Amino acid sequence: GSVQLPGAFTGTQLTFKYSNDGANWTNVPAASGESNPITSGVAANSTHAIPVNAFSAAHLQVVSGSTETAERVITFVFKG
Repeated sequence: GSVQLPGAFTGTQLTFKYSNDGANWTNVPAASGESNPITSGVAANSTHAIPVNAFSAAHLQVVSGSTETAERVITFVFKG
């Protein structure tokens, strides 16, 4: 799976967090060849892979490395 960032996205870093209860969040551990947080290439209109370990929990959270000035819609793409 991947996330597609909108044209108005201003952050330069993404961190993926996961949770089984929706209340207690932990950074998703990066597998071989992955990064979390992602610091390279994060910009408006960019696409980034979701860390494979993210799919082992019930809830996923994407955190921008800086405060966004307004609400942003991030598109999640999954191939089944």
